[in-house]
Amino acid sequence: MELGYKHFINQPVFKKIIIINIVIFLLPLVSNTFLFLFNLEQINIIQFFDLHPNFDQIISSPWTIVTYSFFHIDFFHIFWNMLILYLVSDYFLSFLNNKKFLEIYFYGAISGGLLFIFSYNIFPAFENSFSPLIGSSAAVYSLLIFVCAYFPNTIINLI
Repeated sequence: MELGYKHFINQPVFKKIIIINIVIFLLPLVSNTFLFLFNLEQINIIQFFDLHPNFDQIISSPWTIVTYSFFHIDFFHIFWNMLILYLVSDYFLSFLNNKKFLEIYFYGAISGGLLFIFSYNIFPAFENSFSPLIGSSAAVYSLLIFVCAYFPNTIINLI
């Protein structure tokens, strides 16, 4: 059994996204463990990829409008997002193609990020609070909502 690049390439698109999310979730854990073991200063890698609501940071790091969706805060955060992604994707790809899947996934991530930025800058309730955005919920739920809207009378058994 060969693991590696060729094995990864042959996976369906949703499994590739799940694998990428898991690797990125483990990256800060592994890097900080390595730094700790060698008594070096630990760094927060996530701060370079999370989405901040103020425009100055968005302009200086525009990639965060997408990269925030590949980082998760804890095990249950990534577990539920990836479980829903897995369940919805298999159904989605049985009717539509990989290109449409990726379009909906990334449109969902970008739309979720823009809604976050808009909300923090428009609504007074968020005026004195700050919290960066991470997680793939917007992308995953965009696929779920698309499936529900595209096939409104279909019964989907999740378990």
